[in-house]
Amino acid sequence: MDNTRAFTDSRHRIAAVSVALREQPTAASTRVTEAVLGEPVQVLEMSGGWAHVSLPLQPTRLHPVGYPGWLPEDALRESDELPCWQTVVERAPVRDGTGRIVAELPIGSLLPEHGPDSDTVPIRLPSCGEGHVWAADVARWPLPTAGRDTILRVLGIWKHQPYVWGGTSSAAGPDCSGLTYRTYQRAGLCIPRDADDQFTMAPRKTQGALDGARPGDLVFFQQPHHDYIDHVGIYLGDSRYLSARMSKKGISVDPIYSDLSYVGWASYLPD
Repeated sequence: MDNTRAFTDSRHRIAAVSVALREQPTAASTRVTEAVLGEPVQVLEMSGGWAHVSLPLQPTRLHPVGYPGWLPEDALRESDELPCWQTVVERAPVRDGTGRIVAELPIGSLLPEHGPDSDTVPIRLPSCGEGHVWAADVARWPLPTAGRDTILRVLGIWKHQPYVWGGTSSAAGPDCSGLTYRTYQRAGLCIPRDADDQFTMAPRKTQGALDGARPGDLVFFQQPHHDYIDHVGIYLGDSRYLSARMSKKGISVDPIYSDLSYVGWASYLPD
């Protein structure tokens, strides 16, 4: 994924801390993914206060531009600018003028770059007005490609988060592939959004055997009644992995060979 092109070709950004993309233009429709503040958006059509969009930074086989779905028009802002950007490294509390925390920005949030000598980065959110985040919580975007140590360290931020179908937020909870997608994004890697695509599109993958998998690689599973990959986690070593699991309502560490059928492993990481 060419990150610069994603911005050049996209005239809209996400204006809220995060927003769910829906299968249909209604709040009752199934959540398919989640976008975060500043994420570039390509608008495909508008209808009745909803926008049908694609997310260029969330690769998928479902649409050539990026992950498709519907979101409320008021979750978008239009911008022709191409400034330098900063990204939230892990999580960034948003403070108002009194220092009170009024929101929290998750991994992947994008803010226009502010002066290098400032300790804070100003921000304006529809939900809580003007505020700021600490400059120490953000870094120049795109992030340089990191290694396995970064992947494994970042896993700590997901602790105690709930499972959220279609979620990608390190502040509100992910689904299984949302966790792997944002964790790898923190390491400077843009991988596909969904579990099946994360396996199919990986540059290196092995079906069946666990041999060769290293901590930080992705491991894949399917439920017995499915004929497709429907679960992914991050390998920890010693035949254990971490993932967001609906059945456990949150983040858990489990043995590879347990109640799900192990399919194989894949790597996007440089060795």
